Amino acid sequence: MTKRCKEENILSRRFSAGGVLGDKKRRIFLIQKKETDEWLLPKGGIKPGESKQEAALREVREETGFVDIKLLFPEVIETVKWRKGNYEKTVYYFPLIAKTLRKTANSQIANENFSGRWFDFEEALKTLTFAEAKEVVAKYKYYLCLYEVKEMLIKHPEVVSVCVCGSMACGTIIPGWSDIDVVVVVNRLDSLLYQFFREVLAATEGYGIRTSIFPIEKEEISQGRAFQLDGKIRDAIFLNQFKVIAGGKIKPPKITKQVMRKLALLNLLALEMFVRKC
Repeated sequence: MTKRCKEENILSRRFSAGGVLGDKKRRIFLIQKKETDEWLLPKGGIKPGESKQEAALREVREETGFVDIKLLFPEVIETVKWRKGNYEKTVYYFPLIAKTLRKTANSQIANENFSGRWFDFEEALKTLTFAEAKEVVAKYKYYLCLYEVKEMLIKHPEVVSVCVCGSMACGTIIPGWSDIDVVVVVNRLDSLLYQFFREVLAATEGYGIRTSIFPIEKEEISQGRAFQLDGKIRDAIFLNQFKVIAGGKIKPPKITKQVMRKLALLNLLALEMFVRKC
C-alpha cells in the first residue's frame, strides 16, 4: 500500500487482483456476500512480491474453493478503479477457467457469510450487483471464445501457429461490436483442413461473437512468396495489433512509419516482414 498527500488529504491506495472464473460449460462463478446480498467477482489484495497474475489465481482459489484454475491468457481483461473519500482502490481482473470442479473445503464460500454458484452468461450479467463487473464479464466472453478456438486448433497436427489480430490483440474489446480474427499458419492446406476450420467455427457459434479464421501455408511464408492478405489482417499487422497465442513460430512485426510508407508505395505484402524468424 502506498500513500500520498494531496490538498492536505492523505489518499490511501490499495491494489487487488481477481478474475472472471468460467468453465467448459460456458458458465460463470459468482460470489454472494450474504450480509448485503451483493453478487461479486472473486478478488483480493495483492501481497508483497506477488505478480498481478499470481495474486488473481491465489485469490480466486481461496474465495471459490476451486483448485484446478488457470489463466486463459495472461492479459488483464479490465482494470477497475474506484474512490470513496480518501480511499482509492484498483482491481485487475484476469480471464480464468476451472479445468475441473475439484474443490477444497477451506474457502471463503464455506464461511456462513458467503456463498457462490455457477450462472450462464446472461444470468451472470443480470445477477451481478455492480455495473463495472458486468462489463468485465461481457469482455470475458471474448477470451473464453478465443481460448476454445485456440484449444481446438492446436490439437490439429497441421497447425503450426495460432495468432490473433485487431482488438483482441491489443485488449480494446467492445462487447457486441468487436470481432475475433484468428490467423492460422499450417503446414499445408487441403479440403479436410477447411472442413476442420468450419467445425471449429460452428462449435463457437453459441458465443454470438463473429469469429473469422484466416489460414496461411507455412511454405508460402518461409520462402517469402507473395500472396494476398485480407485487408483487415494487413491493417492489423501494420498497426502492430497482432499477437501469437500458440505455437510461437511466427513473430509479430515491428513496422515503422517509414516502412509502412514504403510498403504502401510498393504494394508489398506485409507477411514477409514478420516471418524472417519462422
